[in-house]
Amino acid sequence: MLDRSDARKLISDSWDSLTSAAQLPEEWTDFFDHEGPTPLAFDDQRSYRRFYLRGKALLRRDDTLHGVYTKDVSRTGISFYCSEQLFPREQVSIWLPDGTNHRLKIARCHRVQSKCYECGATFER
Repeated sequence: MLDRSDARKLISDSWDSLTSAAQLPEEWTDFFDHEGPTPLAFDDQRSYRRFYLRGKALLRRDDTLHGVYTKDVSRTGISFYCSEQLFPREQVSIWLPDGTNHRLKIARCHRVQSKCYECGATFER
């Protein structure tokens, strides 16, 4: 396995060369300022607590790599921003900055703006 700093550098270098990279809204200037557990909503039905995981990652969809921004993670899933619309039950894989690669099943995807779709996925075993 790659050292964490090596994986971050590889992802960053690859991310910058991709033509298919997510673009966050300009007004989200504090996007990378969040860390730790996410706030709980009074009606939250989640089984596991979510934690902020803000950074760049690589998503493989079929044979194409996409640059994505990770949003948060829990024991069973992850959310991220992608430049393309993904569809429920679609299977993809994501390479995170810690050097790990995970298979995912898309659960939801909605458009935030052009080249920015918020996606939620569950980890596949």
